[in-house]
Amino acid sequence: TISDSVSDSWSGAAALYSNKPDVLVEDCVISNNVANARNGGAIYTESQGIHVKGTTFYGNRAGASAGAIYAQSSATTTNVIEGCTFIANWSAGVGGAINVLSHNTVITGCTFIANSSDKQGGAISCNSSTAIIGLRIEDCTFTGNAAAGGAAVSMATAYDRGFEAFRYMAAYSDLRAAFS
Repeated sequence: TISDSVSDSWSGAAALYSNKPDVLVEDCVISNNVANARNGGAIYTESQGIHVKGTTFYGNRAGASAGAIYAQSSATTTNVIEGCTFIANWSAGVGGAINVLSHNTVITGCTFIANSSDKQGGAISCNSSTAIIGLRIEDCTFTGNAAAGGAAVSMATAYDRGFEAFRYMAAYSDLRAAFS
């Protein structure tokens, strides 16, 4: 259990910061952590892929983006988030629970309840300023998430191909008030 941590650092990440490859977070409870004015209330990673499995994120907050997980990765790696529960996480920016700035992310078997963002992506925000992004959401449930745009999922890019830049798939997921 990691709880009640506060970060005022440039990266945020009240619970875990990493810039190393192959980060694994498994079977944890990460709650009530705060990244003041920064990204990643619980986790901030610039790693070559993060794998989060069977972990509960509750009540984490970020003054910028990603109440729970802020993840970046390279074109040759994949972020995997599986079997996790995200409850009541919040961000002032995008991604109430998760903000991914990566080329490939797989989110499977997760539950998102009452997460919120003041901007886009009450549960998940996926965006990039330069690259084509692959996002796969499978067998997930989204309930009562809220945001100015995309209560469940928001996808955005400054890449000149716009929405076509995303390779997106949602399979067997319950998405309500879904996308922006």
